[in-house]
Amino acid sequence: MQNRTKANPNILITGGTDDLGLELVKKYIAEGANVLVTGRKTEEIARNNIPIQAHYIQADQTNPLEAAQTIKNTFDKLEWN
Repeated sequence: MQNRTKANPNILITGGTDDLGLELVKKYIAEGANVLVTGRKTEEIARNNIPIQAHYIQADQTNPLEAAQTIKNTFDKLEWN
């Protein structure tokens, strides 16, 4: 399990593939956080230069089933217990 301290917090950013969300992803990655990003379009990852250190899940957070699956995947990918 990863060490969860202020030095490397686990952060979930929905809609993190462009605009403000993307800037937050870059900021938190630069600060050493473990970041999980969600977005609807996988092609935005390459086009917008999502940092390689970020974990990515394709999901539409307006869909309740996909939002619930994102929560489960967040715990799995970032080893939150």
